Amino acid sequence: MGRNILGILALFAEEGTIEDPVGSITEKASVGLPRLVSALPENASFTLDTPIRTSHDLSGAAFAMTVELIWDGKPMKIHSIDVMQFNKQGLITEMKAYYGPSNNHISPITLDSNCAVKPKLLSFLLIPDYLSL
Repeated sequence: MGRNILGILALFAEEGTIEDPVGSITEKASVGLPRLVSALPENASFTLDTPIRTSHDLSGAAFAMTVELIWDGKPMKIHSIDVMQFNKQGLITEMKAYYGPSNNHISPITLDSNCAVKPKLLSFLLIPDYLSL
């Protein structure tokens, strides 16, 4: 999956923030997204686990997803629930990714050292518009 950071940033309002994961720092999307996106391994994959749920007035949305990647040479799955808020123009004003240690599942199978990576996670890349970037 190619990662068009400018295309992803275009989905955020200028004042948009990210907190990934919740409990870490909240930062401006324009600062945090480039760092997080560039840290993802190219082999990371994202699967939508539930339909995207929206608020009645379309000011917010939430979905459950799974990120699969290689961490320290081992296959890993991270289950996350992402929640977003939107302004009246439909741009993301806030993105929060809910996951923690109990949501990370490392396979006992060890891969060769060529597959070892230590990525930061950016779970909201699953939004359909992001998949084509």
